[in-house]
Amino acid sequence: MADSAAPYYGITLSGLNVGDGATLEKALDAALRLKDETGFNAVEVWMDGVGRHPTRFWPEQYDDALTDRMRAFCENFACVGVHLPFAYSDYTCINPPVAAAARQQILLAIDQAGALGAAYCVGHARFANLNRVTEDENLRLYADAARQFADRAGRFATGPGGRAMRYCMETCEFLDSPEKMVRIVAEAGHPDFRLTLDAGKMMVYASRKFTDPSAADYADGTPAMLAWLDEHAGLIGSTHLWDYEASPGRGGRILPGNGLCDIAAVVGKLVAAAYDGSYNLETSGDFQAEKTAIETLRRYLDAAGD
Repeated sequence: MADSAAPYYGITLSGLNVGDGATLEKALDAALRLKDETGFNAVEVWMDGVGRHPTRFWPEQYDDALTDRMRAFCENFACVGVHLPFAYSDYTCINPPVAAAARQQILLAIDQAGALGAAYCVGHARFANLNRVTEDENLRLYADAARQFADRAGRFATGPGGRAMRYCMETCEFLDSPEKMVRIVAEAGHPDFRLTLDAGKMMVYASRKFTDPSAADYADGTPAMLAWLDEHAGLIGSTHLWDYEASPGRGGRILPGNGLCDIAAVVGKLVAAAYDGSYNLETSGDFQAEKTAIETLRRYLDAAGD
């Protein structure tokens, strides 16, 4: 990775919209041009073939040539993350052959993340076993998987300063409450396991709207999320930062500073807690929109550091 001092901040590569007729080379070139113009130093790669974005590949598609090309791109950044496959990610399924096949794909993706020099990789907990087991049993299954995935990630000393790669789980899907987020880290009990703070989704899960579907909006979710961070910021290993659309019930990723989720305050809490991971924008826009988002995030980081 390129040398750079913390903080690490940047974009999700597949969020950068380079228009119709986009190719892998066009997308990578656009990202590097954006880096030159803004100075961001971190990038997250999606290792999931769902969607038409030219930078999204399943881990099975990473042959030697693609690995070399993407590693050369990643070496321009001080901190690299990989978003692991999440579509049909049934690695906790109670049908053993299904679970085994899904786990093998995640393990392959973690190995590919190591080949790209990733500091962290991000997984989802999204398979509910169709109410065939209890919530506690589901949590145990996810914690067991987290230990296995963190063990594999920890083999790669590809984080900043030679730190072990972290396996992180997003604060969404099965982790649909702040309490579950705390419980799974404790249950897994692994030094290389953390949470990915998905700010927009966690704001919803911490809100009145989530616990009371008849509530009018999500606006009270941010204070609850910020209070949670006061106590549990140390559980965060990576971030997906995006604002939440101001129209009640509609949702959608929008640029920081334009919605209900106080991204500036989230950044402030993480900086105060000496968070050492990447501040990653999970936004989606054209070159200028992403540039504006990066510049906004940089202002938040500068203000929090004063």
